[in-house]
Amino acid sequence: MKDIFFAVLLIIPFSMDVSFGATCQQWGPGTPIGRLDTSKISEASGLSASQRFPNRLYHINDSGGGAYFYLTDLYGNNTQSVRIAGFPNSDADFEDGYYPDFEDIGVGPCDTHSHCLFIGDIGDNSKFDESPTRKNIVILIIEEEKKFSKVVVPKHRITVVYPDGPHNAEGLAVHPNGNLFIVTKEYDLLRWESSSAKLFKLHRTQWEKNQNQVQSLTFVGEIDVPALMGPDSDLWDGMVTAFDIASDGNSFLLLTYGGAIEFFIDLSTPDLSLPQKFMEGRDYRLLDLKVLPQQEGIGYLPGSRSFIYGTELGSRLFRLLRGHRAFDRKATLIRVDCLK
Repeated sequence: MKDIFFAVLLIIPFSMDVSFGATCQQWGPGTPIGRLDTSKISEASGLSASQRFPNRLYHINDSGGGAYFYLTDLYGNNTQSVRIAGFPNSDADFEDGYYPDFEDIGVGPCDTHSHCLFIGDIGDNSKFDESPTRKNIVILIIEEEKKFSKVVVPKHRITVVYPDGPHNAEGLAVHPNGNLFIVTKEYDLLRWESSSAKLFKLHRTQWEKNQNQVQSLTFVGEIDVPALMGPDSDLWDGMVTAFDIASDGNSFLLLTYGGAIEFFIDLSTPDLSLPQKFMEGRDYRLLDLKVLPQQEGIGYLPGSRSFIYGTELGSRLFRLLRGHRAFDRKATLIRVDCLK
């Protein structure tokens, strides 16, 4: 009976006639559906669901995992590692102490007929208490394949700069129109508080025809995540750790260490600007989710009537600071379905 239940759960999201224009009115409770193989994905820092191949998730490790991405099914099973060409095989081989700090991964269109993985080498805190220092960041664009070889060559490798100086970021998402967005992770340890996240845009034409030139992001606006999380929010609640945009482009998710927010904003709007004051119910809603020890990945499933989020293992100290058990070492995946 258990096997039948999971088989039905697997089929549902890909067999339904999904209306892409219908935003979910009510999300159901989260259901644990699997765990990651932590021998390979020990610092799961981003996840995204394939829009072309049913039952496939993509994952990346945080810094220290080398230049790889990973495939699993929806339950975290059947892990496949894929090395990204152009990087050394291991962290020890990187020159000048540099190694990629992959923080998020998205899936979206990369030409008329293809979809690609967009991997954000956008992290900028080699130590948690250090200020951002990177002069530029990198976005890798890899064509999605039915069967990946063990090593792949990126279709594009885009070098990007912020218009106002370095930022640490853990959220990257692809709009259905091909534009890329990055949301920053802002905090001040001395004050023990997080602050407004900044949203930046990279237009599709910038990465399609980059001609190996450094591309500058466009500032879109700020999102006062700590304030939206409520008056009792703390340092962790306001730190954005993942980002994904719905299949119709009309909404997006931000994940933090303390929860998640869904925004009802179409980021493709001409002359896009964010509201100066976000109104709950009109512009956003808080999602009542089970908080995981170090949740750093979130992604809509095809049709955006379900989404999955997960956690990396994290350090024992981090878990204790967050009020979780130090020895609870499970990289859990949780699925949330739309009720209506």
